[in-house]
Amino acid sequence: MKRILLRSAKDPFLALSPEASLARNVFASNSGNMLFAEAVHKVLSVPNTEVVSSGFVTDRVDLQPETIARINEEFDGFVIPLANAFRPSFSNKLRRLTRLIRQLQMPVVVAGVGAQTRARAVELPESLRGTTKDFLSAVLDKSTKVGVRGEITRRCLAALGFGDEHIEVIGCPSLYSSGRDLAVHKSDHGLTRASRIAANLTLSQVNAAKIMRLAAERYPELIYVPQTINELRMLLWGVPLPQPLDDHMPATPDDPLYRQDRIRFFLDPQVWHRFLADRDFAFGTRIHGSIAALAVGTPAYLLAFDSRTTELADYHAIPYASAARIAPDTEVAALYDRADFTAFNQRQPEVFDHYLGFLEKNGLAHIHQPGNENPEFDRRLAEVNFPAGVRSLYAGGAESTAMVLDRLRWLYQGEQTDRERNEAAYQPRPFGPLPEPGPTVDQAPAQPPAPAEPKRRPMHRRINRRVRRIRRRLMRRLRALRG
Repeated sequence: MKRILLRSAKDPFLALSPEASLARNVFASNSGNMLFAEAVHKVLSVPNTEVVSSGFVTDRVDLQPETIARINEEFDGFVIPLANAFRPSFSNKLRRLTRLIRQLQMPVVVAGVGAQTRARAVELPESLRGTTKDFLSAVLDKSTKVGVRGEITRRCLAALGFGDEHIEVIGCPSLYSSGRDLAVHKSDHGLTRASRIAANLTLSQVNAAKIMRLAAERYPELIYVPQTINELRMLLWGVPLPQPLDDHMPATPDDPLYRQDRIRFFLDPQVWHRFLADRDFAFGTRIHGSIAALAVGTPAYLLAFDSRTTELADYHAIPYASAARIAPDTEVAALYDRADFTAFNQRQPEVFDHYLGFLEKNGLAHIHQPGNENPEFDRRLAEVNFPAGVRSLYAGGAESTAMVLDRLRWLYQGEQTDRERNEAAYQPRPFGPLPEPGPTVDQAPAQPPAPAEPKRRPMHRRINRRVRRIRRRLMRRLRALRG
């Protein structure tokens, strides 16, 4: 059986609790990453081929030679779905992937990589050029072409010397998981007060936040769908987001959306897609928030703000407006009315076939080839008991109580763990004075106090004790000599 190693956080069929997902950061800080990773996993899951998630082991700083040797021995190919990887904050990981790729003895295919830069950029920032060029050179030594997200990335890479013979624009694999015939249609009646709306937001985009606030007041069924790890932490543990940029951002447990239980964080694409399939409209600045809706036929409108969002919207003909230029008092019904999916629906078959052609050029079999169909993939996914969307601590009812009890059980991991805790710990002091009362929860220090220095005996007592030890050793030796 052929085996393909896929750079992804986890296997699509593995259900993890929200607490474990947060602790291990299984979606690499943004849940949108799971959408395109699972889409690539699915399309490559042909009969007699096993696709194995890397669990991001391939990104480790301390990747050992024996691990690389094992990859070379056990796998027939390495496939790397990427998003906006050509950005400064990803440079170290890109360098680590480059070192790994140069040591692999197998085909290596990159699908969906993009630049994060200005909306109409023609070059990457100078600090990224060397790292990007090294990465692409290593990949192209082991594949025919690199698949990029859109025209902006293609232009930036052409400036580095990688032309159309090296680079192919393929868009985002997430939009191909529903097949060639995906189409989006709006209701003839538009939005009403009862419409079920999904909103998403990049926390730097103030105009979009104001539009969402206005929509939340007018549409009681609006649900905010965050994607970042800090927002999941806030839902699970009530920890405010670090340095919220604007009062309009839903960044604390005091926010009305949090208190009204109008936030859902999705840990698995299957559950996310089910939720969005039941919505009437989705809007916001998150490109994968829009793509997740479109992939199940739900109308979506994007508020684009940089190259990573703009180039995908242009390539797939996703309806969008500039987040910086749109009026902050824009009514969501107006976004719905201006969203035209004629071009999107016409373009889907073309870009879908183009994506499959890219896979075939790189020698990858896929489930849309005759004889390679795999309906078992979707059937297995449907049977997995994935956790529901994570809700706020203010959610009511039996489901919410069960959620909180699960969280308490996850926190309480046995008596031994309790004994080893640092926060509000108690250490008995036999025969000594009673300890001072510990702080209450509200008074607890932000950081655990430094451990107290052990008390030392007075100098004369330590000297006397040492003299007694020496005297005992001498007496033992004298007795041995006399004996």
